[in-house]
Amino acid sequence: MSANKVEIRPSRAVRHLSSAMAAVGLVCFALFVLTLSSGVYPGLSAEWTAAALGIKPWTSAEYPLWRLCAALWRQLPFGSAAWRLNLSSAVYGALAAVLLCRYVARWVYAQIRTDGKGNAQRESLVAVASGVVAALLFGTGLTGWSAATRFHPGMFSLVLVLLAFSLHQDYLHRHDVSRLYALAFLCGIGAVET
Repeated sequence: MSANKVEIRPSRAVRHLSSAMAAVGLVCFALFVLTLSSGVYPGLSAEWTAAALGIKPWTSAEYPLWRLCAALWRQLPFGSAAWRLNLSSAVYGALAAVLLCRYVARWVYAQIRTDGKGNAQRESLVAVASGVVAALLFGTGLTGWSAATRFHPGMFSLVLVLLAFSLHQDYLHRHDVSRLYALAFLCGIGAVET
């Protein structure tokens, strides 16, 4: 690294990111649960719910990990089985919002904080605000909201993608080879999953 360039580590420099991520996760989860489908939602979600409940066979071998998680959600001892399956999408949706908030905030910070001479607190605030806005737009947008309020593999797949992005981002900032191994493992799971 040259003497003129200052190394920026967004994971340490972005202040209050953990609090923002927690707030985004709670707000999105509350939104998803309050608007959650209370039973089987018509359409493709109904087919997946019927297959997850064992009423009909799965029509393809897609999403084996999501199907395994659905079997675990089905075993929980509260609510109806269909509601629990819908709840799983709400949990995955909130987790996706948290990961998106983290990724965007750290990316924005890395883009605007290059020389070490600016106002670090203001840059950190801009980065966190960017992550929060991106996550809330995702959570309140029709596509994100609808996939998170009924039994659907979309949110689970998105969590895998955002985990991969986060691992890559972590590697770029820390140069820790274990992040690349984890990323390769996750890419292998993702290839089998979808």
